[in-house]
Amino acid sequence: MSLNQKGYTLTESIIAYLVLSVMILGALQIMDVEWKSFQTSELNSSLRMQIVTTFTRMEKELKTTRPAQVNLASGATANTLTFHIPQDVNGDGTVLDGSGNVEWSGDIVYALNNTNQLTRTAGGATSILANNVTSLQFNRPAALLDVLQVTLTASRTTSAGRTVTDTDQARVQMRN
Repeated sequence: MSLNQKGYTLTESIIAYLVLSVMILGALQIMDVEWKSFQTSELNSSLRMQIVTTFTRMEKELKTTRPAQVNLASGATANTLTFHIPQDVNGDGTVLDGSGNVEWSGDIVYALNNTNQLTRTAGGATSILANNVTSLQFNRPAALLDVLQVTLTASRTTSAGRTVTDTDQARVQMRN
């Protein structure tokens, strides 16, 4: 047995463990920042998709209405909208009455409720079009009589406490 065996001293071992600990903590910090960035990006994409889907559903209905069937006057702005769409009211299989006039549905209302939900109410039934909506505005530009402009803002907070907000606007051409 030789007394010349070399090994690590206690001080060298402690320094090696400290360096390794600092490297691991640094890697964990980088992973945490990346995770928060990913969450924010996912939330932003989710909000964007929700806005696009909501506008698509609203546009489908609003394109079928006429300016005279909307409760919003030209040049006015409101946070709710009441309108009518062509509907077979008398059950004869067509949206035209016996005189050739269009039959119109009962009131359809788009509004923002007190829990940040965009709702659609028709015939006494209310459905939710979107959640996390913080602002909703309808506008009829005075210069464009058959255009309805909808502005929607949605906002959500990540589990890390970051708030993501997205706003968009749709312009709908109503039928003549």
